[in-house]
Amino acid sequence: MKKIILATAGAVALVSSFTAFAGPDFYVIEKARAAKHTEVQHQAACDTATMKYGALLAMPIAEAALDYSAVSADSPKGA
Repeated sequence: MKKIILATAGAVALVSSFTAFAGPDFYVIEKARAAKHTEVQHQAACDTATMKYGALLAMPIAEAALDYSAVSADSPKGA
C-alpha cells in the first residue's frame, strides 16, 4: 500500500512540474517584445510631432484650458 501511495505522489509531482520542463514560451516573449517596440515607436512619433508643432503654441492646449490666472471674477474687465 505504501508503494502505491508513493508512486501516486511521485506521478502527481512529476505531472504538476511539467511546465518547468517545457521551457520558456518564445511566442509570448516575441509578441510582448513586438508590442513594446511598437509602443516605443508610437511614443517617439508623438514626441517628434509635439516638438515640431508644439513650438508654435505659446502655451500647450491642456495648460491653456486650465489657466485661470488671466481671468478672475474679482478683476475688472479692463484690467
